[in-house]
This record gives sequence, C-alpha cells and structure tokens, in this order.
Amino acid sequence: DLVDSTLTINKDYVRIGGVDYIQPPKSEKSNRKIVLDEDTNKLLLEYIERFKPSNILFSRSKKYLNQQKTRLMLSKIAKASELDIKYIVTPHTLRHSHSSHLRKLGFDEIAISDRLGNDPNVALKTYTHADATEQQEIAKKLRKLDI
Repeated sequence: DLVDSTLTINKDYVRIGGVDYIQPPKSEKSNRKIVLDEDTNKLLLEYIERFKPSNILFSRSKKYLNQQKTRLMLSKIAKASELDIKYIVTPHTLRHSHSSHLRKLGFDEIAISDRLGNDPNVALKTYTHADATEQQEIAKKLRKLDI
C-alpha cells in the first residue's frame, strides 16, 4: 500500500507450482512502513497510474514490471553507465547496496534493519559490507593512534 509517500509492506507474494498466493510476511519484522523520497514516490505513482495494478504492485505477469524485466533494465542501466561491475545487478543486490549506503550515511543497525524488515544482526551480517575506501580509512585512523 502506498499512502502519502509511505510504502506499507504487510503481505508476502509467493508462487508455488504456478499458483500465486498472497500471505502474511515470513516474520513480524517484515511488516513495515518505508518512507520514500519524493522522486521514488513520484515514479511509483506514475507506475500505478499507468499499469493500474489491483492487489499486487509488481506482479509476475507480462503486463507488469517483473523480476526478469527488472534484471534486464538494471543490466542496461549498468552498461549505459559504464559501471565496472563484477556481479549481475538484481533487485536483491540493490538491497545489499541500499543497506551499505544507509550505513555509510550514518544510520545505525536498528534503522537499517527496520527498513529492510530484518533482525538487526541479520541485516548487518547479510546486507551491509565495508568497501575498500572504508578499509583504507580504518588503516589511516589506526596509524594515528599513539599506542
């Protein structure tokens, strides 16, 4: 559900044996509200206006944006941006990047885990990663210590 720039996630969509099911999320932490920035909210509203989804925002049917189309679109964006990427860009890899960027912006594990719908330990261990720049910064700060 999308109301006033807030995306409420309170359902899980699964496909089993070719049959679609909408069920409660896998954990209580998966029930969450995500406040969207203005640009993302605008894009979602345009998507809703154009495709008029009924009960599933991103259905697997050919009519809607689906996982395969999303991967293809992300791949085209990566190539057009001339990104030096080692891995295929997928919605799930974006989840990892999102978490790492939130940490770099200074958000703590509670805020990040709430946004991802995970336990704080799972969110940090699974989704956040230190990059080479951070490792260099750690080394610089350690050198400055007078031990």
